[in-house]
Amino acid sequence: HNREADRDMAKILGAWSARLSPRHPRGVLHCFSGELPLMNDCVAVGFYLSFAGPITFRNAGKAAETVIAAPKGRLLLETDAPYLAPHPYRGRRNEPAFVRLVAERMAEVRHESLDDILMTTGDNAARLFGLEQPPATTSLI
Repeated sequence: HNREADRDMAKILGAWSARLSPRHPRGVLHCFSGELPLMNDCVAVGFYLSFAGPITFRNAGKAAETVIAAPKGRLLLETDAPYLAPHPYRGRRNEPAFVRLVAERMAEVRHESLDDILMTTGDNAARLFGLEQPPATTSLI
């Protein structure tokens, strides 16, 4: 997690990333909560952005802006369980099954179908982690 250190984080990740082979995966910005400049800097050097429960919160205006602006090929979903449960479970223990609420909110703010979000984030996870492509179904969540 990054707390009030966007400039420092971008500088550190940029310098670290520059030392890697172009084929080396950069990684994931877990439970991304940064603003647009940080997102742009990190995507530019090859990082993926993982969004969790906070994008569903009623006061998540900046988070929604970031989700909308994020490049489709860099989007991931997560729960951050047992923390940061999505609305309407905020303040309770988070569960992996709640990732569907994160996916639904991502689809809503991006004006995309849930199926598209699930395929996109599944393909991105498979590419980043070197996994077999997931089956073409939304019954996974």
